[in-house]
Amino acid sequence: MKIDRMIFCLNNNPTYVDFWNVYAPVIKNYFNLTPTLMFVGTPKEVSNLNISKSYGDIIYLEEVPEAFVEGSWKQWYITWAIYYGATLFPDDVCISSGIDQLLLTKSLFKKIEDVDNDNFVVSFSDAYM
Repeated sequence: MKIDRMIFCLNNNPTYVDFWNVYAPVIKNYFNLTPTLMFVGTPKEVSNLNISKSYGDIIYLEEVPEAFVEGSWKQWYITWAIYYGATLFPDDVCISSGIDQLLLTKSLFKKIEDVDNDNFVVSFSDAYM
């Protein structure tokens, strides 16, 4: 299996916003993948937050108004955006990750190199298949 693209999701949450500018160049240059950010918000927000467009793709998604129901987890759609993102690239093999969970080695890629691209891999500490 040859992974082409790594997908992250994000909104304007100040806890996570700075991760993209650090991770995107690493994903692009060290792992040789296309970093892809599913951003729930507007291009103006991306600009105001100084989120770089230099190293990867940014896909803009609108907020889901019904997600703001009293007593519910208000931003559930942000986490699910990475799964939607993979559907936008049917010719790419995608890996999804939380934006605060950077790969540190290429060991996952070595473990799955003999897996056919039509398979689905769930990766945890030992890259279970």
